[in-house]
Amino acid sequence: MQTSQLLHTAPAEEQVEAPPQLPLTDGRYYACRRCRRILSEIQWYATGCVECSAMMGVPDRDNLLDFATPHFHNFIGLIAPGQSWVARLIMKSREQTNGVFAETLSDDEPEEEGEMEPYVRDLDEEGMPNELDGEDGAAESVYKLTAEASE
Repeated sequence: MQTSQLLHTAPAEEQVEAPPQLPLTDGRYYACRRCRRILSEIQWYATGCVECSAMMGVPDRDNLLDFATPHFHNFIGLIAPGQSWVARLIMKSREQTNGVFAETLSDDEPEEEGEMEPYVRDLDEEGMPNELDGEDGAAESVYKLTAEASE
């Protein structure tokens, strides 16, 4: 009797992986802004992201878009992330877990208007943007600067 019990017990070093958190509906998916895990809207309200909810909490209807975005490209399904080169690429330093992830998020904040101000001022007579000269701040045509550099 003891022998049959020994045959059916798993070795101590073998770890059982938790079931993956997969999107369960057929629409209204959101990708986590932190880890890119894709979940349905209902799952976000119910449990949040299993990886990030300990740090960020579970969103409510007023702040879901602070946690997740509906604007992402491509789904990546990870089944055995410990053996996957794709998991190493997209997860980098995070713990590798099963699930469905977005390849990229596409609603990054647009650049502020003032960020490009020191570099591009306006258009010259040929429609080319003017660039500020580093020495005295005078605008010079990018076209002219490019022509000079190629000579």
